[in-house]
Amino acid sequence: MSSPRKTPVRNAPGGPRPPTPAGGPLRPLRDLMTLIGGVHEEHSALRAAVMAVCDWTGWDVGEAWVPRPGAAVLECSPACFVRDSSLDRFRSASMEYTFAPGEGLPGRVWASGRTEHIEELKDQSHFLRFDPARKAGLRRGVAVPIPVGEEIQAVLAFYTRDAGPAPQGLDETLADLAVALGLVIRRLRAEEALRRSEARFRAISAPVARRWPAGSPRPSSGSSGSPAAGSGWRRTPRRSGTPAGR
Repeated sequence: MSSPRKTPVRNAPGGPRPPTPAGGPLRPLRDLMTLIGGVHEEHSALRAAVMAVCDWTGWDVGEAWVPRPGAAVLECSPACFVRDSSLDRFRSASMEYTFAPGEGLPGRVWASGRTEHIEELKDQSHFLRFDPARKAGLRRGVAVPIPVGEEIQAVLAFYTRDAGPAPQGLDETLADLAVALGLVIRRLRAEEALRRSEARFRAISAPVARRWPAGSPRPSSGSSGSPAAGSGWRRTPRRSGTPAGR
C-alpha cells in the first residue's frame, strides 16, 4: 500500500500565494476559546475545534476520531461538521469505519503523531473511504493529532472540495489548536475525575448521615449501638466457677 506524501503545503516559486482566511491564523484559537467556555465534556470540545477550523478555512467536512474504549482502534466521534446535506453519505460511511494504528489517514496520524496532508484523493490504496469521498466531490484532506499529556488521544481530519492551495499558516494554526485542545481535554478529564470522586464520597457518607442525623447524639466509642449502650446499665459478670442460672 502506497503512502501519501507527508510534506507541508508550499507555493511554487513565483506561483500564486494561497489565500489568507479572514481573521488571520489566530482566529480558530479565538473561536475555540469562545465555543468551549461552557463545555463540560470531550465530544463538545472536539466539536468546537472542528467547527472553528471549518469556519476559518471554508472546508467542507471536519471529523474527530477517538480511541474506542477497550480496543486499539479509532472510531468516528459524534463531533463533526458537514457543510451541506450532499456530504451526509460520506459522514455516514465514516461512522461505519474504525482504523488501527497506521491504517487509513486517521490511523497513520495516530501512529506517527504528525500532521499529514493528502493533496489529492486519488484511489482506495491511500484513502480507504475513497468511493464515498469521490461521490461527495471531496478532493483533498489533512489530519492533525491531538496530544493529551504524552499520548495522542484524538485525530482531527478535514476535507475540502477545493483543489486550490491550502490557507496560509494552516499547519502552524492546526498545531497551535491541537495543543490548546489537548489542554482543554486534560482539564475536562481532571474535572470529571473530581466529580466521580465526590460522588463516591457522597455514596459512602450518605448511609452514615441517615443513621445519625445532624444534631442527634451518637454512641460513644466502643458502644454497640443498642438502646442500653451508654445508658449506665451494666451487666453483672458471672463469678468464676458459679454455674449459670443458680
